[in-house]
Amino acid sequence: MKNKVYVVIAYRWGEQSNHSYLLGVYTKKHAALVAGDEHREYRGGKYECEVIEADVESKFTSKEGSRWSYVRQLGEVIWP
Repeated sequence: MKNKVYVVIAYRWGEQSNHSYLLGVYTKKHAALVAGDEHREYRGGKYECEVIEADVESKFTSKEGSRWSYVRQLGEVIWP
């Protein structure tokens, strides 16, 4: 079994064409989801976070044939 990491990327207004940045890389899925939710709240909803699961040392080029998958895609955020 490969080691997994969870990559959290923040996108302004939830749009991939807008400003974005790496929020963090986590070893636990729950920690990544919580970090994304907390960051969205901290930024007042201005940034929406995407969480991606990837194998450690895998190529991160495209969805087809790669070893990564979405845990939370943009637009899947559920507001409290």
